[in-house]
Amino acid sequence: MLHYSYHTIDEFIERNRKYVQMMVEHLSSKGRTTNIAEPYVHCVGNFVKAYFLRAGFLDGAAGFSLAKHIAGGSFMKYRLLAEKNNQSKAA
Repeated sequence: MLHYSYHTIDEFIERNRKYVQMMVEHLSSKGRTTNIAEPYVHCVGNFVKAYFLRAGFLDGAAGFSLAKHIAGGSFMKYRLLAEKNNQSKAA
């Protein structure tokens, strides 16, 4: 039995954007702060985890693409959190 959480890559990206935004709001409401390096550290860490530790490389281009999108989502989460923190400080 095959089970796909997403039917297309566009569906995955759109759902990921929604979850990133929800997580930023959650972290911000909890008072979570971040620094300029954190988005990059999480991005690289999540790519390594998805592509190497979870054996995404075995899926070829699809595994690479998925690992890239996971890493990008992580980067955006911490980047948006940093921007939200900066806006809060400026206000």
